[in-house]
Amino acid sequence: MKRAPKADTRKWTFEKKVYFSFWALSLMVGALFALTVLANATNVVDPHHGFTLLVDSLGTPNAGTQKYQLYQAFNTWIQSGIPNIPAVAQNRFLERISFNSTKALVSGVLMVVFIVVSIRIWNLLIKQSKANEAKWRLKENALLISGVATVSFSLLLLVIVVANMQAAVAPIALTLLYG
Repeated sequence: MKRAPKADTRKWTFEKKVYFSFWALSLMVGALFALTVLANATNVVDPHHGFTLLVDSLGTPNAGTQKYQLYQAFNTWIQSGIPNIPAVAQNRFLERISFNSTKALVSGVLMVVFIVVSIRIWNLLIKQSKANEAKWRLKENALLISGVATVSFSLLLLVIVVANMQAAVAPIALTLLYG
């Protein structure tokens, strides 16, 4: 007597695959951010040590240039160990804070837009996959590509927002590196 084959109960639906993929992606992004925080923790505890290494690695710019004046002010400040930042550097910090704050704000708005669009696309795909388990047509494939693209752009914008927020909050290292 022949038995009917059992249905495979381990098969993942499209919805489960999407949720698992976003869970794994979130875990990886979270782990990368945690690694970044841990790597920068030593400079939070003792910033003078980190800046000393940075100043030593830069070399000396050409005398008489604006970068040379900034380098001298930083070098004097770091060697003195006093908490007051020189006025020459303070002006550059304010310019950098203004520039990076604006970039962070614009990138943040774009990131929110891409996230909202991405959520709508993935919800539509999940809804359509429940209703139509058979073959995907061109529309579903286009939505899938659009969903992956919006998530990718959202992650890129997340990195841009975080980098510009860091530059706006802690502009000392960037000003020292780039003037």
